[in-house]
Amino acid sequence: MIGCPFEVSTIKESGGKITILARTLDTVNGKHYQLMIDDNVCVSRAESLDPVHFSNGEYSHSILELGDDGELFFAPLPYRPSQYPIVDMENIEVYYNLALNKTWAACKRGLYTYVFYQNSQTNHRLVMQKVDFKNKSVADAINEKCNKGYKYTGTKTFCSKTLAFK
Repeated sequence: MIGCPFEVSTIKESGGKITILARTLDTVNGKHYQLMIDDNVCVSRAESLDPVHFSNGEYSHSILELGDDGELFFAPLPYRPSQYPIVDMENIEVYYNLALNKTWAACKRGLYTYVFYQNSQTNHRLVMQKVDFKNKSVADAINEKCNKGYKYTGTKTFCSKTLAFK
């Protein structure tokens, strides 16, 4: 699993101990796997059938690497994701920019606005962010994207098991 991308939650406990909980973002041999790493040593590996809710710690998407010293570490990917929902999200307006090969979507749930995006920086993996548009509405953000060449492709559902739109 070295070189695979993971959802990662890093928990720093008192006394300096670091525990990392991680779940593969992509399937490996058709399955997702969950790891627990204590002080850079993998202490458990199991199949992960359902999405994982990481309740504590710093959240990132990272690549599992093996250092020259033989210790495992996660190298963060160059974007700032929010944790994926553990249930499907419906009625998400999706937009695509053919010239840039980018997907962008937004939806409002209660007090929060969620943006989904997919591009070369994310290795065309769908990433979600909880955002604060401050004084801008979701409609304003959609208009900005349309002015940049994005076209509406439909209303879709985010699948929490596959981490993709359906």
